[in-house]
Amino acid sequence: MKTQTPFSLNVIYYSAIAALILFSFFSFSYRYYPFFNADAALAVLMSYDYHFPKDLYCWGQDRGGTLEMMIAHFFISLFHSSPLITSSVIHYILLVAGLVASFHFVRKPFFRLALTVAWFFPSHFFIESVLYQFGVQFSLFMMGLYFLSKSINSGKRKSLFLSLLLFFMILNVWVLDLGIIPVFFLALLIIISMIFQKKMHELTPEGMRRLFTLKNCIICISWTIAGILFISYAKINASQATTYNESGLNNPRELVTTATSLFNSILVSFRLLRKPTESFYFYSVIGFLVAFALHFRRKNEKHIPVSFFRTFFLCQAAFGVLLLLFSKQVLLANLPVRYFGGAYLSIVLFLLMKLETIEIRPLISISLSIVLAASILSSLYESYFPKKLAPMVKNFPMLDSLQPVGIIGSYWNSYVFSAIDPVNIKATPHDRDNVRNRDLALETLMQPRLLLIQNEWLEKFPDSISQFGSPLRKKGGPFLLGTYISWNEVNDVIACEYIK
Repeated sequence: MKTQTPFSLNVIYYSAIAALILFSFFSFSYRYYPFFNADAALAVLMSYDYHFPKDLYCWGQDRGGTLEMMIAHFFISLFHSSPLITSSVIHYILLVAGLVASFHFVRKPFFRLALTVAWFFPSHFFIESVLYQFGVQFSLFMMGLYFLSKSINSGKRKSLFLSLLLFFMILNVWVLDLGIIPVFFLALLIIISMIFQKKMHELTPEGMRRLFTLKNCIICISWTIAGILFISYAKINASQATTYNESGLNNPRELVTTATSLFNSILVSFRLLRKPTESFYFYSVIGFLVAFALHFRRKNEKHIPVSFFRTFFLCQAAFGVLLLLFSKQVLLANLPVRYFGGAYLSIVLFLLMKLETIEIRPLISISLSIVLAASILSSLYESYFPKKLAPMVKNFPMLDSLQPVGIIGSYWNSYVFSAIDPVNIKATPHDRDNVRNRDLALETLMQPRLLLIQNEWLEKFPDSISQFGSPLRKKGGPFLLGTYISWNEVNDVIACEYIK
């Protein structure tokens, strides 16, 4: 017999969940994050200067759908709101929507609190899964999965829920091409369950037959065709790819290279264990997994009904990582950890759903609580200790007195400045770097004041230089523009004014 959580305890749990989401927003959103960088800045800049259909993908790419930029642009145009704040809010609304959809699969308040921590305070290893489109992609997928569950269990609105499922799966693939991997595993698991008549807790053969009627099969085919046409249309209209512009699968030699890079990334992660926060998190996870395994060795816990969604999350976590090794995009990006954010959240969902099937013992509760505390500490430590770091966008107050201004620098020292105020600050990487938007580069040169940034580009400021076909002459000497914070060091940003 299931026990109900007291109302007062529910209030505490859900108040804590709301507080965690707000705390995450004021710690990691574009507006407040101390380590805000050029990749995140592109989301802000595109939200302000969005053009359909050529901006259906991120500037300079034929992948990386711009759903959050499109939505943010609508509100910026309607209310003339700050691009930086609007982008931050829209990004977090999408993440929260994905979390709420995931609550459908994790029912107990304590485990929902645990999922919130994993989602909005992942350890330092997976923090980029929140900051980039990877978190948005997983949120869209979870919204689709929610409607799959509703379509299975609904009596009268199966067609509506099935359409919403397919709609969000299309958005999931648009936002991130690699979003096709969980869709592939989901479809494969459904097909296997139908062929072998495998009875699962949420998905019975009878339920599948009621779901996939002739009408619903036509709906599936129609949405699939529409999705293919939309993705093709977006890629045709995308700007010429300038970064990671190869797609497809790795050949055997490249596969070995990718596997080697993964091994090296694991070694780097182990070196991070020298930090007290990372070692605390790592060993707390090991302790929890040991307690988890010991608990499920009990004979009375072995006969738990097979769950379709638990099985899916486990397969997605295990085999999804292996499929990523075959992706040329992942190889060209040098195998960043953020690509594995979906696998991380999938294994979290699997473990929490598994724990909901048993009577939780003190050892499990204590070890899980320690993991949650370690995860929060790991994600926040760099920003708050030994002192709280200011948001990156507040580190350049001098720009307020220089506007309107154009800025040319390296990729990592240009777009971030424009994101502070895209209306009055235009910026671009120099013409030999990764220029994502050629029109913005020309607009930068048209500003009444022009600054060049020395960092990661110039050994010293030359008396004259040519950029994008325009000769520039130095005016005055170098000066300190502000401080740029990276994960490993604090860098003084040195600028110098130039004129045409």
